[in-house]
Amino acid sequence: MSLSNFPPSSPSPARSKTPWIVLCCALALLVGIGGAVFATQLSDGRNAGPTVVPAASQATENAAPVELAEVPSPPMPDVPMDNAALANAYGDSVFKVEAEGCGMTSSGSAWVLDEHHLVTNAHVIATDPTPTLVSRDGSVVLDGTVIGAETDPDIAVIHVEATLPPALDWAPTGELTEGQDIVALGYPAPAGDFSVIPSTIISFQQEGAVREAIRSDGAVDHGNSGGPAITQDGAVAGVVTLMLIERSQLQMVPILFTADALQPTVEGMLANPSDVQADCDEPAYGVVPDGWDIEGWDGAESSEAAYGDDPGLDSLWDSCASGDLAACDELYLSSGWGSEYEEFGATCGQTAEPAYGMCQAYADWDAEAAAIEDEQQRADAEAQAALDALRASCEGGDMQACDDLQWEASYGSAEYDVAESCGGHFPDGWASCVDREGDAAEEAEHAAGLLALVASCEGGDMQACDDLQWEASYGSAEYDVAESCGGHFPDGWSSCVEREADADAMAGLISACEGGDMEGCDDLWYQATPGTPAYDVAENCGGRYPGEGGMCVWAQEDDTP
Repeated sequence: MSLSNFPPSSPSPARSKTPWIVLCCALALLVGIGGAVFATQLSDGRNAGPTVVPAASQATENAAPVELAEVPSPPMPDVPMDNAALANAYGDSVFKVEAEGCGMTSSGSAWVLDEHHLVTNAHVIATDPTPTLVSRDGSVVLDGTVIGAETDPDIAVIHVEATLPPALDWAPTGELTEGQDIVALGYPAPAGDFSVIPSTIISFQQEGAVREAIRSDGAVDHGNSGGPAITQDGAVAGVVTLMLIERSQLQMVPILFTADALQPTVEGMLANPSDVQADCDEPAYGVVPDGWDIEGWDGAESSEAAYGDDPGLDSLWDSCASGDLAACDELYLSSGWGSEYEEFGATCGQTAEPAYGMCQAYADWDAEAAAIEDEQQRADAEAQAALDALRASCEGGDMQACDDLQWEASYGSAEYDVAESCGGHFPDGWASCVDREGDAAEEAEHAAGLLALVASCEGGDMQACDDLQWEASYGSAEYDVAESCGGHFPDGWSSCVEREADADAMAGLISACEGGDMEGCDDLWYQATPGTPAYDVAENCGGRYPGEGGMCVWAQEDDTP
């Protein structure tokens, strides 16, 4: 879409405006008025209300994004322009900002800084770092990304990929004069339509020689936040910004921050873009700096309106008193600051601390938090029941349940301690309870096997003695039984089977020697250990030739005639 083809707009009759003071709404944008808050009172009545400048055609909310074609800047006017002419000349460079995040929706205004960047207030996009930008006639919808935001000063820069309409230049602050006519372009509440709000520069707020802000008499609404107040030649004299007089108070004042106050911060954001995150903690409005003189500013006087003064507000009061929190929010947003209406709406019908237009939002958040807490308690109860069941199974001897319990229980808890000791069944060890149970079974089986081998060994089974020596731990009672071959062959280094065979062979030789086999006596003499009975038998050649051991055959031959 080429913005050069935007149809000219004719002004509609000036929108009548009940005198309001701008109130803090703490981002009270959940009640369907987008980012809108209240209009600023025209204390002297010099300016009419904002002129709503409708587009020739209105697109649907879901209009597809359209690439903006670059168009030439509008010509500089030769003579002062009326509101409609200003809107036609510069309105295409002012977009509506729609933000959604932290459970809220809000809206404000932004103006084109260059072909890919727009300027707005930080509080407009505080809950949504990826706001939507909507053109004056609604036919162009762009996705934006906030690349920088500061609350002091309250300013933000939005980047878009599309090529934007012509940029608005900063007005040289030093050339602005008191009494000079300016107009605020933006999308004020309640309808959020594009509007031109006439104004006059009353005075400047200075820090030293620097003009930081403009005091004006324009009836700006909250939806104007972030939008430009321009001179007759389309230069941005100031950015409309609503600020709290004090953090703890409700009332706010409209301030137009100048190029001298904002331009260095904006240029820094362009040079060093950052990853801006949503801020859901508290309203992002700035606070009027200490020392600024706001006495006498239009909109700074409190309202004395009370119940019974306004039928419409009385109706909202009654609904709020009956528990309709949305009515409380609307009452707060629709009341003059300092009035009974405002206080009643801010405190949600005197039932809570001031919510500043967020009674319904806080109630929804509380309900959501309560639901989350209930769900967490239910989940915790289910988890504890599961732990209790595992603990009972573990203590009953189910080692898999013990292992599962150790995984599920918190370290150091009573359940964890039960699991660590395997329900008291296997308190020692580092392995899993299932492994400890298996190891214990193997140990029991092994011990039973050792007992059986001991009995067999001591009963004369030399193979059992040898097996026992292999299975038993060195130095154990079972090992000692095996080493002595069950007490049958305590001496020797060979296996018990071999010792038994050697003993049998020795007995055979003794029998042969004693029976007169001199060769058997000699064999016995060589094999028997000196000093043993077998050796003594061999030494005496079975009693036939004493002292001839080892030579019994020869002694027999010599004795033979």
